[in-house]
Amino acid sequence: MSKRPVSLKTLAQALGVSISTVSRALRNHPDIGPELTQRVHHLAQQLHYSPNPLTMGLLKNATRIIGVIVPALEPVMDWWGNLGVWHSAEVTPATSRMRNGRLWRLT
Repeated sequence: MSKRPVSLKTLAQALGVSISTVSRALRNHPDIGPELTQRVHHLAQQLHYSPNPLTMGLLKNATRIIGVIVPALEPVMDWWGNLGVWHSAEVTPATSRMRNGRLWRLT
């Protein structure tokens, strides 16, 4: 059974403060005192907190996700691997098929 990732809510509950306070403390906002900021950073590090990339993308209006439709996946995977970008990219292959002029995702 996998653990759920640590969220702002988890940190806030553990520290007895609001989610927005934790968010501001993690960004070193001047409205949050240095002691609380240090406590938030310490707990976040201790619990291995990392921001959810999809949430951050929505907040910044830039998900940094691209979609590519190709007829065959293997040649693209070989090309991608030859570029040496596997270390910095997450690839989620999906299978789909056209039906009634619409694209249906199967996986």
